[in-house]
Amino acid sequence: ERHEANHGLPVFSGHGSSDPVVPAALGHHAVESLRVQGYDVEAHDYPMQHAVCPDEISHIAAWLKKRF
Repeated sequence: ERHEANHGLPVFSGHGSSDPVVPAALGHHAVESLRVQGYDVEAHDYPMQHAVCPDEISHIAAWLKKRF
């Protein structure tokens, strides 16, 4: 939900392409919904299930370094 308090904040989204807990379609819908509301979203899909992988950690680290 868009709110003035967080509207200017960038968003990172990482999702497993074979996630059995949160289907990839729901992750893509969330990203598109945020973009339509004007949020700056960097989104990545990873070949994994409901987990974290080394590539995602690397992408998150790079994303954070750009901002801090």
